[in-house]
Amino acid sequence: MKIPSKLLYTGLIAVLASASTVAVSAVVETETLVLTGTVRDFNASHPDFETKIVGHQINCVKNILGEDNKPVLNTDRQKKCAITQFNDWYNDTENNQSMAFNLTLVKGDKDIYTFDSAKTPQTTTKPFYGGFFPIDGNLFGNEGRKHNYHFTFEGHGEFTYKKGQKFTFRGDDDVWIFINKILVTDIGGIHGAIQRTVKLDNLGLTENEVYPLDLFFAERHTVHSNFKIQTSIQLKPTVIDVNTGVTVKPLDIPAILEIEKPTKDSTWHVIENCENPEVTVAGKAALKALKPIELALLIDTSGSTEKVIMTGKSVLDAERSAAHALIDMLEKSGSDIQVSLTHFARESTVLYPLTKDWKALRQAIDGLTVPLGGTNMSLGIENALTTLTSARDGARKTILMITDGVPTLPIEGGLTQQRGDRKATLAMAKTAKKAGVKIYPIVIASEVDRDRKLTTMPAVRAITGVPNTVPTLSFDNLDQLADVMQHTSLTDVTDVSVTNETTHQTVVAKVSLGGEFSVDVPVGVGENKIVVKVHAGNIEKAVSRNITIPVLASANDSSKPANCDVIATPACKVYAIHDEGYADTQFFTMEPTSDGSLGKAEKLGGLYKKHDIEGMDINPITQELIAVGKGILYQVNPSNGKIKQIGKLRDAKGKKFRNVVSLSYKSDGSLWGVARHSSKDNRLIKINTKTAVATLEATFNVKASGIAWTNDDSMLWMIKGQKLYTWNPTTNKTTEMFTIDVTKYDYEGLEFRPDGQLMLGAHAGGSDLNLYAFDIETGKVTSRSKFDNKTFYDVEAMAWPEQCGQLP
Repeated sequence: MKIPSKLLYTGLIAVLASASTVAVSAVVETETLVLTGTVRDFNASHPDFETKIVGHQINCVKNILGEDNKPVLNTDRQKKCAITQFNDWYNDTENNQSMAFNLTLVKGDKDIYTFDSAKTPQTTTKPFYGGFFPIDGNLFGNEGRKHNYHFTFEGHGEFTYKKGQKFTFRGDDDVWIFINKILVTDIGGIHGAIQRTVKLDNLGLTENEVYPLDLFFAERHTVHSNFKIQTSIQLKPTVIDVNTGVTVKPLDIPAILEIEKPTKDSTWHVIENCENPEVTVAGKAALKALKPIELALLIDTSGSTEKVIMTGKSVLDAERSAAHALIDMLEKSGSDIQVSLTHFARESTVLYPLTKDWKALRQAIDGLTVPLGGTNMSLGIENALTTLTSARDGARKTILMITDGVPTLPIEGGLTQQRGDRKATLAMAKTAKKAGVKIYPIVIASEVDRDRKLTTMPAVRAITGVPNTVPTLSFDNLDQLADVMQHTSLTDVTDVSVTNETTHQTVVAKVSLGGEFSVDVPVGVGENKIVVKVHAGNIEKAVSRNITIPVLASANDSSKPANCDVIATPACKVYAIHDEGYADTQFFTMEPTSDGSLGKAEKLGGLYKKHDIEGMDINPITQELIAVGKGILYQVNPSNGKIKQIGKLRDAKGKKFRNVVSLSYKSDGSLWGVARHSSKDNRLIKINTKTAVATLEATFNVKASGIAWTNDDSMLWMIKGQKLYTWNPTTNKTTEMFTIDVTKYDYEGLEFRPDGQLMLGAHAGGSDLNLYAFDIETGKVTSRSKFDNKTFYDVEAMAWPEQCGQLP
């Protein structure tokens, strides 16, 4: 159905620095206003998009903005407004994908800024004509349509109110604008273009006061989208917390960008059979001249940190482990950084002063074992500041603060947050600012906590002059805490991108505490034009350096690129995966014997921490060894155990497959896997090993931990605990076959031998390593191979090279 021209209002938006909202920024120049925001893309199959046309609706959302800076759905009106899954609209969920989007408004007569898609079309479809389609061909793609029509936009900003200000827009479908947290523009529903003008003089605002502006838009239906905005509002950097007047200052242009490698005249050679060669680009970046860094590590040990998360460990365990990883990195890096350690709960104690005595720091970290009482953030910051009084002259003074909650002290009993607790914390942040100390908080918050007003840490960060948003982790991804701590740039450079303009490939580098970065960039034979670009949250103020890297087609491997190992043919051994503790992965090999003696088991490569690789198999045609962990597909080098990421497992529309735990090849070289989305939603997928794109082939109720195709591809066998099942691809039927009662342990590793016997690997929990052969005709174990090794006891997966013939 054709609808009148659709118009999108994307924003009067400034810099956002809140942990609970989307980051957007604005830079006012002489003739233009550059706006940056985030667009979330949806499939047309989402129930709220490409649905029935309900016309203009009001009261779809409540008049007051929610505490998380999101509109609150009016459930009494959601049917009229055709809304069923409102949480998807302005949060990153599995039902959408997001990307940054820039918009430039041009200043015209009477200082009015204008963007008009009729004159400046936003589309990649030729001929352009006009229209606003900012994500054509991106994210989920156009889904067979001429344009990508189904998306939302969220923006948050601030402005200083002056009499006579107004803004005018035309837009559809849903547009909600809040000023000072109050709804001032209410255009809900699916409809044609509607124009509204807001005169700020009618809103009861106080002149020269700063007010927040929050905008939410949804484009929900084909077939037109246009956009025109005119405004006299002068945008400024966003206020973090209006109640305390905390603001983020405009970001400086990075002053330092040193490229340490490659060197100016270095040349590389691509050796024979080298696939996807890469060259390491490394250096340092900073907003100001690089100086020694004094780092006060401040860790929350309040009572809430005793909460056990899904890993079986507590929040405090995760904090302690991440602190150790940080010290390990600093010791190896040789950075000029001294560290002190302070903790806070109801009380606060300095556990170690500024030092480079890494052993002593590790011992102090080990002492963080007892969660206790409330959360006295102000006292923690105060004690951390005392450790920085002995800082070296000229050094940069910083606090890296890890917390899982909100301040509940020093006011009253410490069980709940009082206004005075928050004020005391912000007052101490102002003390830190006066002392020239910057505070970098990292917040750990459950999904429930994220619905609360977690504004204290963004305000603390902003008060001390730290740009951008506060990193926030949930219990589900707390294993990333160490990585976040190691890459919290204390030089305030947040983004380093390296682009090979010759191959049109861009890689984003992580910046470590001292501003160091290192990234492997794909190269090709010939001259590679490399551009390194750095900024601190504002791409308009980026600094770049250009490098030319010549790569020769030569057998000389003295200067070969990284990741250029030629993948060897697997040896005639059983390749296996051992799960070391929680989520640590160790590859190993087994050599069974035929004379009853103990077999040989050997480690293959190093330990991959937190990779949680659980599935693996060998391509019967190419002999590639492929593995999977946390939804990421890897190629494994059978000679040394090195892994190379292929990509994240997703379908053709970009939706990810979760918890892929097992892989098995068919004889035609097609790779299959099981994605366990829930106990009753187990998805059999077929995987393209070049792109990591997978297709859904079947679903079943068996929560399989291991799978293996029979040698004739007629049946897929699955293991759950001690029970074996089969899935018939012809009938799509799942059948329970046998219970393995040889041991009390569960089984996870499955692989068929060339003779048709099924190999079984047990999750033995510290017992001896055993490999069993199972006859699928009789349901009996026919043999057992024992190994003189108690290190590899948790066999997650196994793979046997078919070219090797029969096992001993």
